[in-house]
Amino acid sequence: MDNKIDFKIPDEVAAEALQHIINAATVLKPYLIALNAEERKTIPKVSDGTSPFVLKTLEFS
Repeated sequence: MDNKIDFKIPDEVAAEALQHIINAATVLKPYLIALNAEERKTIPKVSDGTSPFVLKTLEFS
């Protein structure tokens, strides 16, 4: 298989993107909560088997 992607993201662009990610995390931080391991286990997961169901419910909403 040939690698058809042959470019390098300039350092300035990468730094600007990273700054945007940091800004987004800062803005959202007051609304985020940390979950412990037990709480994470109770959250429904989306996998290959459940993704068609999730996509269909999004269509209906």
